[in-house]
Amino acid sequence: MRELLGAGWAVVFLPGEPARLGRLLLWKPTGASAGDSTAPTGLETEAVELVLPHGRSVRRRRVEGYALPVAAAVSALVGAEPTHPSGAAWQAAARFALQLLADGRLHPALTPAGYDTWQAGPLTVAQRQTLDALAAAFPPHAHCLPEPGPAPVRLAEPVTLVRQFCDAVVNSGPYAGRPARHGSAAVRLARGSCRARLA
Repeated sequence: MRELLGAGWAVVFLPGEPARLGRLLLWKPTGASAGDSTAPTGLETEAVELVLPHGRSVRRRRVEGYALPVAAAVSALVGAEPTHPSGAAWQAAARFALQLLADGRLHPALTPAGYDTWQAGPLTVAQRQTLDALAAAFPPHAHCLPEPGPAPVRLAEPVTLVRQFCDAVVNSGPYAGRPARHGSAAVRLARGSCRARLA
């Protein structure tokens, strides 16, 4: 993944339900190097519909790329040197999510479908400002998922994607799979685990 990021491949986050099923899609935009022609071990290509430039407008287009689990993608992102703006944007988001973990910013919650989960937060004023600044700097390729609904086509909101990504990160650590319904005791356990891992 680091090689492809350095070769100019683009990155977009694919949210999951529950959050731990979210993935990062690595795909080749026009002008990027093909990189190693061999698929990464254990991964297959996946076709995803994105909203991409078309002349002076945009259109939906299916592209093929590699969809990586969040834990593996974050590990690669933080040590990479991405050359595509979307890769740099998601690298910054990954560092932000890890800092939330280091600060113990996670709490148990339920998803809309009723799954036990962890959510990043609550955020401090400074962390909300950082989140807003990250989202404002996101280039179109970093959030080019189509929003549901009639025309005209709209892109996913960057701040929403980054929040969903942070939730995926906190559900992908050494405490992944631990029940999130035990309130403050679970929060203390997760906080200690993430700090030990980061150390």
